Amino acid sequence: MGFLEYIGWIIFIVSLISLGWMSNTLYKEDLVSAINQVNCNDTNLENYLNCLRNDLDKWYIYNVSNLYLFWNNETGEPDKINWDTIKEQGGVCWHFAEWYRINSKEKGFYAKRVFIEMPPSDHSIAIISDNSTYCIADQTFKIKCNKLNTNQNANN
Repeated sequence: MGFLEYIGWIIFIVSLISLGWMSNTLYKEDLVSAINQVNCNDTNLENYLNCLRNDLDKWYIYNVSNLYLFWNNETGEPDKINWDTIKEQGGVCWHFAEWYRINSKEKGFYAKRVFIEMPPSDHSIAIISDNSTYCIADQTFKIKCNKLNTNQNANN
């Protein structure tokens, strides 16, 4: 999906919500209980991350006005995030990257939230890995994984 198509979908959904065509119930009562417990147990990294992405897709709301919500300017790191607030009010790329990072580390994968300089603003993604593969998790976009070449005799 191209950037303009992505923006078009966001505008369409925001329009539906503002016109009252999508009930707040969809975001609050029905999903909050399901969101609080991620049910992804696959030990395969790519399958696990696709499960997380599918879960995130159920409650994902991008809300740029929450850019600094739960961010600590003194440390340059997030404070403890109240996920119910993000699920109800929305978040930005770094919130979702942090969500991937926390869930992946809890399952025993290596995970890091990364900021990318992209003037005029920045972007954040999560990079998650195991001993042979690393994947990029970027909000609800397709998970992208690469296997590492572990052959010691490989020529680069």
